[in-house]
Amino acid sequence: LHAELFPARVGADGLREGGAGPEVAPGLAAEDVFNATFLEVWRCARNGRALPDQLRHVHDACFESPLFTRAFSERMKEELRHFKGQDLPHQRPNSMNRNGCILNEIGFGPLMDRIIGVYLLPVCRVLYPDLLEHGMDSHHSFVVDYGVGKDTSLGVHDDNSEITVNIALSEDYSGGTLALYHRARVAHPQRLEKRPYHHRVGMGTMLLHPGELLHEVLPLTAGERQGLIIWIRSDGYRRRHGCALCQRSDGLVYANAATGAAAAGAAEPVRTEAAEQ
Repeated sequence: LHAELFPARVGADGLREGGAGPEVAPGLAAEDVFNATFLEVWRCARNGRALPDQLRHVHDACFESPLFTRAFSERMKEELRHFKGQDLPHQRPNSMNRNGCILNEIGFGPLMDRIIGVYLLPVCRVLYPDLLEHGMDSHHSFVVDYGVGKDTSLGVHDDNSEITVNIALSEDYSGGTLALYHRARVAHPQRLEKRPYHHRVGMGTMLLHPGELLHEVLPLTAGERQGLIIWIRSDGYRRRHGCALCQRSDGLVYANAATGAAAAGAAEPVRTEAAEQ
């Protein structure tokens, strides 16, 4: 449907510099993908200037900003519907969600590499210098679907990531709010005195938060809720501080152990898309 969303894997020297920023893919200009507000945030991050107020700090190390244009979000959704309509076998997005898909598995890998490596990482490095001190080695990018007859909620959890990017792809639904808690490890985070932040935004808006932040999706009561999730991972951080889930630093299998690409200074981020995430 939209061939420009499925480019061949190309390095930075294979894409043109546009007026708003480098092409996201051949023939796909930055301004066709990203909201103008985000492009200003990105330019400030890349040039060492203070990030603008449009990047809102909303909770404990959590930030909101417009990311995708509505037109680009709709193109992504159309391709996802088309894939689902083929009734092809595919993996579930992660070990928690039943409904959705892994973007690399259906051909979006090169596009996501470019979106993350060129545009999201400069912003993340400014916001989370400690988590990305040793760089990014891999990402797991996927779409999750909530709806009546599907998953309608997701209990309190943290993510297998150093940084999570959560991008809204829908807005016409009831319930299904994302509740953000804290990074404390207690049995019932909802019972702490600190009130959670309830995240509910329009299509194309992103939320950035540390993967270790406890959060949950509250019950959806009507409509369909769809989100694009990116788990950004750093092998170097895990070697020093431990896994985001188990806090262990021994006996872990790192993304670049299999490919060697990250250690060799690959121009694009390394992808890991295993079923057990």
